[in-house]
Amino acid sequence: MTEPDPDYLLKRLAQSRRAAARAAESSARSAHLAMADHYAAQLRAAGHAVPADPAMAAER
Repeated sequence: MTEPDPDYLLKRLAQSRRAAARAAESSARSAHLAMADHYAAQLRAAGHAVPADPAMAAER
């Protein structure tokens, strides 16, 4: 049986590390947005005015 090419293995390792980093970043971003939405909902429920998020307005 032949040994895998070390360059190939290094390339695959780098790809998996980048994918893991993107997944962690995406997860953290999602958690942060959910937390921000929750805080805004709590403020609205208490009768406070919540300013519009300029980033969200730009997406629409």
